[in-house]
Amino acid sequence: AIRPDITPQIARVVATRMRDYKLPLKVCYNEKVFRYQEPRSGKPREIQQIGAELITKKPSPEADAEIVIIAINSLKSLGLKNFKIDIGEVGFVKGMLDNPALNSKEKSRIKDAIALKDGSTLSATVDDLGSRATDKYKKALKIIPALFGGKDVLREASSIAEGRQAKMAVENLAQILKILDAKRLTQCITFDLAEMRGFDYYTGIIFEGFTMGVGKAIMAGGRYDNLMQKYGYPCAAIGFAFDMENVVTAMEG
Repeated sequence: AIRPDITPQIARVVATRMRDYKLPLKVCYNEKVFRYQEPRSGKPREIQQIGAELITKKPSPEADAEIVIIAINSLKSLGLKNFKIDIGEVGFVKGMLDNPALNSKEKSRIKDAIALKDGSTLSATVDDLGSRATDKYKKALKIIPALFGGKDVLREASSIAEGRQAKMAVENLAQILKILDAKRLTQCITFDLAEMRGFDYYTGIIFEGFTMGVGKAIMAGGRYDNLMQKYGYPCAAIGFAFDMENVVTAMEG
């Protein structure tokens, strides 16, 4: 069969053939995936991926940081220097949208506007909430697309976070930052609390790697605990994969 993604295969194998193995489990792979692309889009349909997955009993900032550190060290071992790992947390936006003032249509419009960083549509949709939402909450929603940058972003996100899920997402990122800081790796890190990639698939942090001279991500990953549960194995998982064509382009640049 043509596979669009390797991660579900990893989850299935771990949940069935490796279920008796002691956690944590660390697995890696080197496989091809196939993606549909619009004709003449210039994008390859066959992608060579090298990836790593970390399966643990429960999610934790320590596991999140470990997989990010593996990604950073892998890029360094390839001789790449001018790269950044951009980290988000889907729980932040999910938590911010978990408000009785919003109906499902409004949640969808706000989510799409944040994803596109469309400030005008976001502002108009939020203003239409009127007296159903507090001024503080409406202001917080409008700020989300601007939550991009260094560690100061986490302080600002913490100041506007509403609800348990959003607050926990910021705290998780703060713990990851603390671990990376101890390893002196924060110069490789940026944060983007408005990142929406895989919003319905991922359950925690998401991240992408970028480097000079390549206009596309050279690697991407995130936490996907729900996928393991769908295969009947209630454990936690996080991983990433390199797009090898983009990595080679970066190395040749």
